[in-house]
Amino acid sequence: MELFGSTFDDSVFSEARDRVCESLTSYNPKMCEAEWFCESAALETDDAIEKQKVYKFRGDLAMRKGNYQKALEAYSSCLQWIADNNLTIRRDVLEGMARCCTKLGQRDRALDLVDLLSKEASNTCHLTSLLLLKVSIWNILDLLLPFNPWHWLSLGQVCLQLLDPNPAIGKQTVEGLHVDEEEEVHKDWIWLKACISFIRTRYSLWTHVLFKNGTRTCCLHLNHI
Repeated sequence: MELFGSTFDDSVFSEARDRVCESLTSYNPKMCEAEWFCESAALETDDAIEKQKVYKFRGDLAMRKGNYQKALEAYSSCLQWIADNNLTIRRDVLEGMARCCTKLGQRDRALDLVDLLSKEASNTCHLTSLLLLKVSIWNILDLLLPFNPWHWLSLGQVCLQLLDPNPAIGKQTVEGLHVDEEEEVHKDWIWLKACISFIRTRYSLWTHVLFKNGTRTCCLHLNHI
């Protein structure tokens, strides 16, 4: 019977292995000029990843400068060179395309891109970002609707200015409408238009449940009329 700890492992008596120290190669970073990806020579390569980077950088730069059409074209070209397993870049490019379409007035295409992204979302952060993007698109669509309350409110206020007897504003230009002191404006028609504008404002405010200040201003104008 052997006592515990009375034996030795064979590795204790084996010879140590010779370890060869290899010298590390120096790190040479790639030096690039500013906006190197904007040059035509940047695409003179067969590497798909390099082409993807060039188009992606071009799209990001155009987006930052506000050239949304150029950014959309660059993102569309970049999408063709993205690998199927590179979901991060693909999601970033599609989101950039959706924002460009929103700025260019292509809201239907923007919503289609957001729906495509929502199917590929993998976590809560992605879904939250997509929902915020969709909200911004719908807000722009809402501003373009003819029953936008603030447009009707502005129209009603302009009509009241035209009816103001103050001679200081007897001659002015409001949205292309020139009011001359010598030209008599049909007051009844302008008065009716002001009433309709404020009524539409109050109706739209109730529909959209907007700010209380706008509702209060509208009611004051209606009481004045």
